[in-house]
Amino acid sequence: MAGSYRNARLRLPYHDWNERITAECYAPNGASRILDGEGRIAKIVNNYAAINFNFGPTLLSWIQDKAPETYRDILDADRARASTASPATGLPSPSVTTT
Repeated sequence: MAGSYRNARLRLPYHDWNERITAECYAPNGASRILDGEGRIAKIVNNYAAINFNFGPTLLSWIQDKAPETYRDILDADRARASTASPATGLPSPSVTTT
């Protein structure tokens, strides 16, 4: 049990791991800074338009509810990529239902 408490502290100051990973990874990929030669922001890009990604249905549903701007970034990039000659970047993840 002591190990689980230590691991739980690693997510702080965030409420849970999804919140932490969204703040540190998912959201920044939707608005990534490109710097010029002097270290100034030259432009901001949506990395999701250039990378392959796969969000499971549970995580994507959480992002839609708790981080709507990040959710929009993901969908916008997928739509933009799908409208070009390039293949779409978002990979569907099957839902598994047990009875």
